[in-house]
Formats: sequence, structure tokens, C-alpha cells
Amino acid sequence: MKNLASVTGGEMLSISWRSNRRQILGWTFGLIAVFAGTAASINNLFGTAAELKTYADAATAGSALYAINGRPYGLGNLGGPIVYEFGFVAAIAFPLMGIILMTRMTRLEEQTGRMELLRGGVVGRTAALKSALVLTSAAFLLVAVGMATVLVALDLKWPGVVLYPLALALLGIAFTAAGAVCAQLVASSRMVNALGVAILVVAFIIRGIGDVRDNALVWLSPLGWAEQTRAFGDARWWPLLLLIAAAIASSAAALHL
Repeated sequence: MKNLASVTGGEMLSISWRSNRRQILGWTFGLIAVFAGTAASINNLFGTAAELKTYADAATAGSALYAINGRPYGLGNLGGPIVYEFGFVAAIAFPLMGIILMTRMTRLEEQTGRMELLRGGVVGRTAALKSALVLTSAAFLLVAVGMATVLVALDLKWPGVVLYPLALALLGIAFTAAGAVCAQLVASSRMVNALGVAILVVAFIIRGIGDVRDNALVWLSPLGWAEQTRAFGDARWWPLLLLIAAAIASSAAALHL
């Protein structure tokens, strides 16, 4: 058996992967499959310009659904309806994936005692946290590649085919980093998940109110930052910087704690 005192950072990454690969792959390919199903059904239902016009008229007839799906942009092409219909799933599933995987690879491992066994060697106290950040971020980037592949297969164009998946991947990574902070603040994995979900609920409500009222509240929520890239409308890249900054700041805070 390998001497635990000789475990390196790279091997810590390998250990985290072997211990959590089923959950990581389940979330990754599950999200890709749900997105592919949503995109395919929208393509079947609204494949012509006339059908897209009918959908756009219905989607913008009232603002109540904006609180759930977000505000629609680019409804004149297929990408707009796909983003709008996937909006609720994206706003919930991507942050939850980050929070749950982070909790599992950090606080839950500590609760079971497995992490303390490794820390009995020369593995640094931040090694597990760094491994969780790397693995979860890689999983989100793989989801983004899968989503982009689906969009290209539907003959959608640049920049939306890259901007939209990337925005959701960075949203997930930002919440992963927020989950990392939560994991350093409370003692149990259940409380980490509860705190992470509470942050998500607040972000969702703020974004929803901002979209319904069409005001600046949307900019107080990471969900709003991802939405405001407007991937298939008047595409904007700069909101990605807000997600990147949030992810870096939260990761730094978690490592410091």
C-alpha cells in the first residue's frame, strides 16, 4: 500500500476523482442530456420563422414567467427559445451541481474521517479543497462543450454557441466557489448544502424581481450576470468577467479560511 505520507497534490486529485467520479459524471452527462432534450424539442416545435414569431409573441405577452425563466433575448432565432425554456433548469441545476459536489469532496469527506487519514501524512490542508475546485470546474467545462456541440448540431451560430454554454459553466463554477466558502463556515455537510441552497434561493429571487420589473436588481445576482450575456440576442461577453471575479474571490476566501 502506498505510504500516505508521500501523497502529492496530483495524487490527491486522483484520489478525489476515484472517490467521486460517479457523482461527477452523473451530473455532467445528466445536464448535457437534459439540455439536448430541451433543445431538440424546441427545434421540433419551432423550426420555422413563423413558428418562432408565434413563440416570441407568446413569451413576451406578459412578464410573470420572467421570474421563473428569466427575461428572453434573441427570440427571432432558435437559440433564444432554447435559452428561455432551459432558463429555470439552468438557474437551479448548475448552482446545485457546484454546491453538492463541493460539499461531497470537502466537508463530507472530513465527516467520514477519510480526509483526516490523508492529512496524517504530508497532504496540505487545502489539498482537498483545491482538488474539488479543479474537478468540479473541469466537469462544468465538459458540460459546456457538450452543450456547444448540441447547439452546433442544430446549426446555431457564433457567438451564442460558445457564449451561452460558457456563461452557464462559469455560473456553476462561481457557485462551486461559494460552496467552498460555506464548507469552511459550518461543521456538517447538511448545513453546507443548506447554506448553499439559501444563497441560491436569494440569488434566484433577486434575479426574478429584477427581470419582472426590468430594473438594476438583476445585476445583484450571479444568475442575472449569466442571463445578461444575451447569447443569442445582442451578445455581450463582459458579464462573464463578473462571474470570473466572483469565482476567484470566493475561491481565495475559501482557501484562506
